[in-house]
Amino acid sequence: MMMSEISSRSDIEKAHLRRLLWREIARRDQVVPDGEWRVWLCLGGRGSGKTRAAAEALCDLIIHSGSSDGDWAVIAPTFGDARDTCVEGPSGLLRTLQGLIRPGRSGWNRSQGQLHLVTGATVFCDGADDGAYRMQGKNLRGAWCDEIGLWKRGGASGRPGREWWEVAWDESLRLAVRIAPAKIIATGTPKRGHPLVKRLLGDDRVPSTRLRTADNVINLDPGWYRDLLDDFEGTAVESQELEGHFLENVEGALWQQRVIDSFRWNHREWDEPALSRVVVGVDPSGGTSSASAETGIVASGIVRRACPCGTRPNQPHYAVIADCSIKDEASARARRIVECFHEHQADKVVGERNYGGDNIPALVAQVATDDRVPYEMVTAAKGKMVRAGPVVAAYEQGRVHHVGVFNRLEEQMTTFVPDTGARSPDRLDALVFSLASLLKRSSHRVRYGRHVGRLPDRIG
Repeated sequence: MMMSEISSRSDIEKAHLRRLLWREIARRDQVVPDGEWRVWLCLGGRGSGKTRAAAEALCDLIIHSGSSDGDWAVIAPTFGDARDTCVEGPSGLLRTLQGLIRPGRSGWNRSQGQLHLVTGATVFCDGADDGAYRMQGKNLRGAWCDEIGLWKRGGASGRPGREWWEVAWDESLRLAVRIAPAKIIATGTPKRGHPLVKRLLGDDRVPSTRLRTADNVINLDPGWYRDLLDDFEGTAVESQELEGHFLENVEGALWQQRVIDSFRWNHREWDEPALSRVVVGVDPSGGTSSASAETGIVASGIVRRACPCGTRPNQPHYAVIADCSIKDEASARARRIVECFHEHQADKVVGERNYGGDNIPALVAQVATDDRVPYEMVTAAKGKMVRAGPVVAAYEQGRVHHVGVFNRLEEQMTTFVPDTGARSPDRLDALVFSLASLLKRSSHRVRYGRHVGRLPDRIG
């Protein structure tokens, strides 16, 4: 068929032709499963093509329904995620629904998150972080639920015993998707132990598909993929983030992923000067001469004044703001420590004395030619897990917030089991050094220092 023939067809006809083209170029794992289903679970690694697959699948459902009776929805971890990634992103609905969107300004209202179609139907956007309440009362034909492994955990306001993801999925979404074909497409990179992913994987009525990053590498930068393999091959990060496997919680681990996720802060809503004191924790590698050994470098701080999360308002809260850990020769590690110290306006560095750590203060002093970097030495050895106890307790109380996602650090936190004879990993130790120093100080009083600023408006 000549391109001139295609360009002369109506927008609706061209939309149908694009559907046929997608069927020709899509990988088999990107196409909706055969048979009857109400929910399709599509899990995949980073860059595996799951977003494109979901956007195309929702477009197929919309075209085949061909009706203005009943609307559609896109639910992501936040409203901004639904708008920026699922609709406006390079693989989003503005691309896949070309020809079906009303022309001009009446088509896409980004402030309200409403995509108006020529059929008369509307695609509504919402976030799961507030329970997706805007979906309640809607008559929906179908929905795309993106990154369900990141749907907010923690107790939902006014819903005793319910978490935010449960309200979004059970109360808001599933009760609204009630007009034929009444289908839900659920996508995402699975996150360790997330109950919604676990529930869907265990439901015999829900077909599941797994997409691998390696299968889509032709559309990615090969150097990026090789770097990831160099860092993560053979680890839980590779299994989860590149292979799309769902990992259960590790029995005996000091931290559970649900605890970290429940009190995580969105990086885009974070203003770092909201901290009154910042400490950089350092766990030196096994020897200063080895460029392949890793030095853990983690920065965290005391949250200034009352934390907006509302949990234990009369006690100090803490934010983990950076994981600058590095594998390199000794001078490069020292430079990274100094860079982390200055970038986050830290008050001091706390580092372990053992495993080659005695040389780190001297190296840091050599690198920090512009200013003095206070460096406190601690002897960890047998007391390391004793020091970790109060840190773990602060997490479980909801008083420690990760600003963004630290995949490698969180893998170590949720997989290391003490008393097994294995040495605790570097990033985890650096985290413990940093937070333990802050907890020790704030157990007496919180010093509100030179850092002045705004706290995040929303938690999630």
